[in-house]
Amino acid sequence: MISWIFLLFFTKKLKYVNIYLSIINQKSMKNILANISTTIASRIIKGVLTLLSAIFISRYFGPENKGIFVLVTTLPLLALNLGNLGLINANIFFTSKNENDSKNLFYNSCWLGLFLGLFFIGIFSLFLKLNPQIFFNNLQLSYIAMILIITPFMFWESFFQGIFLGQKKYYIFNLVQIIPYSLIFLGTIFGRIFLTMNIYYISLLATCSFVLPAIIYFVILTKQYGLKWHFDTSLIKKELGFGFRAYIASIMSYLILRSDIYLVNTFLDLKDVGLYSVAVNLSESLLLITNATSLVLFPQITSKPEDGLKMTLRASKIVSLLMIISFAVIYLLAKPLVNILFGSQFKGSLPSLYILMPASFFWSLITILSMYFASKGFPWKAVWIWIPGLIINISINLIFLPRFGLIIASLSSLIAYAITFWLHYKYLSSRDNISLKDILLPSKKEIKDTYSFVKKALITK
Repeated sequence: MISWIFLLFFTKKLKYVNIYLSIINQKSMKNILANISTTIASRIIKGVLTLLSAIFISRYFGPENKGIFVLVTTLPLLALNLGNLGLINANIFFTSKNENDSKNLFYNSCWLGLFLGLFFIGIFSLFLKLNPQIFFNNLQLSYIAMILIITPFMFWESFFQGIFLGQKKYYIFNLVQIIPYSLIFLGTIFGRIFLTMNIYYISLLATCSFVLPAIIYFVILTKQYGLKWHFDTSLIKKELGFGFRAYIASIMSYLILRSDIYLVNTFLDLKDVGLYSVAVNLSESLLLITNATSLVLFPQITSKPEDGLKMTLRASKIVSLLMIISFAVIYLLAKPLVNILFGSQFKGSLPSLYILMPASFFWSLITILSMYFASKGFPWKAVWIWIPGLIINISINLIFLPRFGLIIASLSSLIAYAITFWLHYKYLSSRDNISLKDILLPSKKEIKDTYSFVKKALITK
């Protein structure tokens, strides 16, 4: 989701905007909607598989083992989000701009993925030696080895993925996206039921599953361009100088969203990580609404910037209404839902879940408003408004989490998301003179029109 927002910033702000918009306009709306619908479908499938896997692992392995699995699969993502340097979106843009660059982008990505992967392996190893509690919470070395193995492949997958998106090969992109989550889900069920696997083998399965997409992309690109140990320094300078503001905003948004679970890991224990991850899984599953809406509206805002504010406000109001309805249902069903899906041993997740649901409401609105700021070139103010929420989130956790436990992690997220949303709203209000009502309350006509548009996108072939 964030990568699409930042791609929008790149295409609007830089001097190549006319080239990119011409690429968009050369496609028929039918093809655009078909690509959108398949991308939405892959995101939904990915989200559903992730949730089902979380349910199964929670029920059959318990909170502590769920915490182990969460660390193995999320710490490499932390490295990727901190270290990608904006190169994922740079690959998308430069491939779209000039197909001839994609060969050298592939070669550069091989080297950069290796370098950044080894760099973060070194960082993780340093923390393991100096203070293993910070990241690894006394994990066994075998699990830490899995984290280190996954890390460089995460960089390769993301960099190669950018090339495929730039080439408009959405079918390959969407198919490869869901492969690891399908393998984890199916492998977990089969392995537990028929082979009585423990969490070590399930984590090992996840490691292999997350390595596989990078290998698939590498094989396809090697077949297309051959394998040449070449590094284009002039091209990498362009990539690294591309969209610095968006990269900074990306880091801050990721840390606001994910710092709580890493701090829970640092100050509490693996059981708490497992309990908290269930609350996060359920509350964030509702963000599929936001992600789908953003993907549908993305090409519209890109090709029609003059209507960007109107469409953004409509999206915000529709998402607001849908999230409120969803939260009302989840609040009523939360206790039996957690008990049925995850088991009674996860009832400790409920207080965090109740707090994280309104937090996710604010996050969904932030996502929509950020898309609009990106369409206006991502001004520095739109970058800095992430900082207060990040500072508040981390500060509250550092001060109160060790003393008061899980409830602080969810409260800090709610406060941070609410403040970040308010700052987004105030900035938008200062630019375009809009009110909270313009963001939160849809009219009947807007509901009907948006439903018709989304329906058209989803049925287009």
